[in-house]
Amino acid sequence: MAASRNATTNVLAVITLAGVATVMTTGPAGAGPGSAAPAAHGGASGERPTTSAGSDCDLPLGDADADEADGALVVLVDGTVSSADQERRVDDLVRTLDATTTDRELTVSVGSFGGSDAEVRFSPCLDGAVFVPDGNNARTRERNRPDLVEGLAETLTTLAAGYESSDPTSAIRAGIDRLGPADADQPRVLLIHTDGIPTTGCAALPEEVNVDEPGLVDRLLEACTSAGQLPSADGIDVVIGGIGRTDTDLSADAVTFLIELNTALCSATGATCSVDPNLPPDIWPDSVDDD
Repeated sequence: MAASRNATTNVLAVITLAGVATVMTTGPAGAGPGSAAPAAHGGASGERPTTSAGSDCDLPLGDADADEADGALVVLVDGTVSSADQERRVDDLVRTLDATTTDRELTVSVGSFGGSDAEVRFSPCLDGAVFVPDGNNARTRERNRPDLVEGLAETLTTLAAGYESSDPTSAIRAGIDRLGPADADQPRVLLIHTDGIPTTGCAALPEEVNVDEPGLVDRLLEACTSAGQLPSADGIDVVIGGIGRTDTDLSADAVTFLIELNTALCSATGATCSVDPNLPPDIWPDSVDDD
């Protein structure tokens, strides 16, 4: 799909996602940028996220009881080409997840998402298990942890990918749904890794985006809330990383716009939200006493 260009606008970036081009501009809004109707969404389809089948799993997990876990963590990564090809994405995720789970017994689920609820897939290798190495004593578990972390990296690299479009709100819905059965008295964290560019769904960006246009984020947010696409996430912490990190350089204004959009979508659920291009080293809530 070719993106139209206006000679009076200053093109900040052209982001191509599997044939869908989005032009982010500043300058006069005009009749086109921001006023075009969002693409038809692949939003809530009534289908629950599924677990991928046919994967070989060899994670050296222990047999800790999920009912006695210190909390629940769900990780969903964007399976579109522009996000999946982010340099060091797996390394960054592994480093953060390793730090977050080292001194905590957390149930962990990992999966990927595309442009609809039906394209959310959780790994059968790690879906609700307590992320603790196998072993009947602390020394054995410490010795087995490097193999578990290596298995986590392999699990992340084999998640379903190659999706043609991205709907970050599908990740929000799927993650909240997965965390629903977890003990609400324990911390629940949803980690989403995405470039933050919705190309389908209720927040789909128009083909040409003027990031300076007043009210654009509010209109996209209203489209999602009116369509019932942002469920309640009270008591859940949501961390969104990778925003604006594509294979095409984005301006600071474009990245700021994407941060504002994804923050608005997340905050509308009632969750505690952190949105940034980079992942923090440890995503567990600061208010939690880990002693």
